[in-house]
Amino acid sequence: MTKWFRGVKRALAVSAGLSVVAFAGCVEVEAPTGKVAVQCHAGTTACSGKCVDLGTDGKSCGACGEVCAAGLVCAFGACQPSCPASTTECGGGCIEVEWDNSHCGGCGRACGEGEMCAQGKCVKKCPEPWAACDGRCVDLDSDPENCGACLSACAKGETCNGGKCVLVCTGTASKCGSKCVELDSDKENCGACDQACQTKELCAKGSCVPSCPSDLLECGGGCIDPRTNPKHCGACGNACAATEKCAAGSCQCNSVCGTSCVDTQSDPQHCGGCGKACASTQICAYGVCTCKAGVAKCGTKVCPDFMTDPDHCGTCGAACATNAACVGGKCECPVGHTQCGESCVNLLTNPQHCGECGKVCPSYYYGSTFVCSAGKCGCPTGKVQCGNECVFIETNASHCGACSNKCPLGASCTGGKCACPTNQTDCGSACKDLQSDAKNCGACGKACGANESCVAGACACAAPSGVCDGSCTDLASDAKHCGACGVVCPVLSGGVAYCLSGTCYCPLPYVACGGSCVNLQTNPKHCGKCDAACPVGQACASGKCG
Repeated sequence: MTKWFRGVKRALAVSAGLSVVAFAGCVEVEAPTGKVAVQCHAGTTACSGKCVDLGTDGKSCGACGEVCAAGLVCAFGACQPSCPASTTECGGGCIEVEWDNSHCGGCGRACGEGEMCAQGKCVKKCPEPWAACDGRCVDLDSDPENCGACLSACAKGETCNGGKCVLVCTGTASKCGSKCVELDSDKENCGACDQACQTKELCAKGSCVPSCPSDLLECGGGCIDPRTNPKHCGACGNACAATEKCAAGSCQCNSVCGTSCVDTQSDPQHCGGCGKACASTQICAYGVCTCKAGVAKCGTKVCPDFMTDPDHCGTCGAACATNAACVGGKCECPVGHTQCGESCVNLLTNPQHCGECGKVCPSYYYGSTFVCSAGKCGCPTGKVQCGNECVFIETNASHCGACSNKCPLGASCTGGKCACPTNQTDCGSACKDLQSDAKNCGACGKACGANESCVAGACACAAPSGVCDGSCTDLASDAKHCGACGVVCPVLSGGVAYCLSGTCYCPLPYVACGGSCVNLQTNPKHCGKCDAACPVGQACASGKCG
């Protein structure tokens, strides 16, 4: 039920011969003398002896006797092709089942004696912050028919904000006191509030004039432009509909959304612009989505839908578990899911709750975890568990084809089989090149001798080695075959030979003299130079005899 059809009707058309008596919370109308009057609760109107809701009754939609055509429903006092998202169709009318006493939570679910509908449930007492007014739960902060107090209705054009009626002017109108006026043409407020024109003057474009200019038309003491004025479009009193604007002196659709002419100031599906839909708990007032009367505010969240909001399911702060939905004001996990703690989980696939709540699949190497499949922990598809590790045995060199089947060093695992690189052979623990490996020359385990290398699968002396005395000799370092077979390097005292890169050397301070390494500084037979012997009885010191 919307703000346009809630509360006591404060203006009644009284026909001659009718008596009219007003009661708190209800209205008594059309009581011909001698007959019992019809007493209607606030929000309903007497039509042919019955109290009806003009906002939802398909046989009296917007006014008594206004019947919606076949296939249409009554929504907010207008016949529409379908009900807005915030309502439910019940018998040809669009009902807000969260607050309707006759359809509380669903069509036909009427509340009992002394009960009221709040959040789709029949209650004896309205939950905070709602208050009971004339048998209904309302929000005194926002209900325009019960603004600040029960049955304290706001005037036409006003909204209820914080329990106070606030005048909201639309279009080019300006607020002057308690009215919205056109300062361009209002004779009592010409150009500014309370700036009235003289008795014989008219208001034209915000100035008092003796007569209207040729391009304007006099209507009700003001000079208006019939080409653009929506209240006098083309002629005085020819008002355009709420969904229309005045252009070139004719009423035209103000906003077209899709194929429909809509009022973006009041249409909850196009509030302030095409496609800007209000939530199910909001209405569109002057192009802005605002809370419906009776809908609560939860902290910083404005007017949540307690029937569907997972953060406020059933009441403020009642949050549903992760992945749970709020259905009819109750939290429910999706089909196939179970609530474990504060989450809805699938026990067939969730590794933290595999098969049952709290059963966690273990971790394996490299920080990964087992997966949960059909409610059981195991390796992901395509992998095999080998110890505490899930591996692809088709490609894993440590588990090639089967767990613990380790490939030789240098080999790869392809299709579950170990394979050495091209031109290499599996020699047990490693892949070897039999054509060049000195430890596996020509065949696995066949080692070449010292100073030999493997060439084309056969052992041979490696340069700079040569065959001396029937064996492979390193001519670069062998003191008995230094540079060539049979070349013997000088011998120091103690028998140490010295061959470097195929050349004999005496280590400093020694020099070669007559096939021996001698110290020319101290040797009396070679004092200062080779073969320079000191006289008998003399010693050699610093290369000199004395």
